[in-house]
Amino acid sequence: MNISTIIAICVLALFTIVYLVCFGVMFHYSSKNYLLANNDEEIEKDIHDEYKKYLKNYDPDEEQTFLEYAAQKKKNAHNNSIVLNIIDWVICILCVAFVAFAGYMKSQSQQVFIGNTSLLVIETGSMATVSDFNDYIEENNLTDQIPESSLITINKVKSPEDMELYKVYAFKVDDQVIVHRLVEIDTSGAETTYTFKGDANAGSLDFEIDMTFDKVLGVYTGFNNQVLGTIIIYLQSPAGIIAICCAVIILLGYDIYHSKSMKAYRTRYDLLAFDAEKIYYKLEDLKNTRIVNDKLIGNMRNHNIKTYRYVQTLVSNKVYPIGSQGIILKVLEKGKKVKVLITDAKQPDVLIYNSCDVTVIPFPYKKEVK
Repeated sequence: MNISTIIAICVLALFTIVYLVCFGVMFHYSSKNYLLANNDEEIEKDIHDEYKKYLKNYDPDEEQTFLEYAAQKKKNAHNNSIVLNIIDWVICILCVAFVAFAGYMKSQSQQVFIGNTSLLVIETGSMATVSDFNDYIEENNLTDQIPESSLITINKVKSPEDMELYKVYAFKVDDQVIVHRLVEIDTSGAETTYTFKGDANAGSLDFEIDMTFDKVLGVYTGFNNQVLGTIIIYLQSPAGIIAICCAVIILLGYDIYHSKSMKAYRTRYDLLAFDAEKIYYKLEDLKNTRIVNDKLIGNMRNHNIKTYRYVQTLVSNKVYPIGSQGIILKVLEKGKKVKVLITDAKQPDVLIYNSCDVTVIPFPYKKEVK
């Protein structure tokens, strides 16, 4: 291990420690501020936004309270958080699996067999370019050169009869796997022998001459991917292993710290949600506005919708009944039940519009006027 690798490992380790400390401090004080009500302004804004959605989607028939609505939202957020945590864990497991696979390949001389096919990483450039001494490459239009740091696949060769001149083969010398082109087949002796040479080499090396078939591992299929090969080689290096470990630690550490902060946020949110209506009106700058949920009752039997439409007309034309104790700002229809937004400084229990005898029973009363 050289000095540059040691420095890279130390830098990555220090980087991880600094980030974990920063995350820990940031989320610790964030959680503390939530619980001490120092961030209520942020939470109230979130409650305001959720209450606005609640009013927009309010269904009088369901009579769902905001607390019930918020609880459902919380449940959905919790489920989404679980999904994201699972994704994070899957990513971390895959990262560790890739490192383990790269390490296993290195222990197997950069070769892993899957059935009759083998994955192999080319670490040198002996097959990346063509030497001027190798005229046979141009003469036979051989274009299957392999870039350095490529991941390739090879297939097993069943018998010596399957060996073909000028094809690229993988063979083993001691504990090293080499991928070079077959340039000569000698059948003059008692046993057929083979000579190999790299396309970028001017001549064959001593151990590549007169090799026997038992040293041949397989024939190059033509598949090569330099990106995957480079990644595998990097993951086999100490710096690559440390980098993946640091990334996994940072990701999981962030999830843990963030979960604790969000737990404190939800605790404070649930407490403030009891005053969601007041918070909504405060931020909407309508302090004297209130929401009324009930039925409009007319002076004629079974004419509720007719009465409602009359009130709706008054609202759209900004004309209000004489003697009214409040001003209707908005009326939303849902069957015979409506949602009425009114302004009323005195906040009476019952609002009476004399011109059409409309009676609105305000929230939280649910009794029906007959």
